[in-house]
Amino acid sequence: MGERTDQRTRTEETAPLDESILGGDEQAGPAESPDRTGDTEKTTLRGRVRSRVPTPGTVFSVRSFLLVVVLALAAVFLAGTVLPLGSLAGYLGIALVGFGTGLAGDRRRYLELLVGGGVASAVGTTVGNLVLATLGLGVPLVVLGALGGSVAGVLGHYFGRDLRAGLTRDI
Repeated sequence: MGERTDQRTRTEETAPLDESILGGDEQAGPAESPDRTGDTEKTTLRGRVRSRVPTPGTVFSVRSFLLVVVLALAAVFLAGTVLPLGSLAGYLGIALVGFGTGLAGDRRRYLELLVGGGVASAVGTTVGNLVLATLGLGVPLVVLGALGGSVAGVLGHYFGRDLRAGLTRDI
């Protein structure tokens, strides 16, 4: 009989180990601690991929995009009326909007500024060259204006985020 209890004790000691190896731990359900599942989620391949793939709400924010478009349009028309540099003043205004967005916000908004700067610059170029745009000759000009506005917005945002990182970094 002593041998039988010794065998049962040995089986009870190895049972949790065998269940964890065979995957019996996955059926434990809500009794698991959240820290344990979070650690295994980050160490598995699926968890690492999930942590790097952005969710749809973090890639593009419609609210930020609309705000950027409105601010960039205002900057294009304001800079165009105040500064005598023509369309370069519009690019400067878009770059300032991007710089301010990068300096004020803690999230990356490159895609919003890329599209928003392009839209604002295309509208500004179309209005500035209305005769050419209505005749159809201004399409390449509007496309080049949109590309310039996109580049200006992204560069301004980059430099704004860079300054913000420099100001908030510990010395």
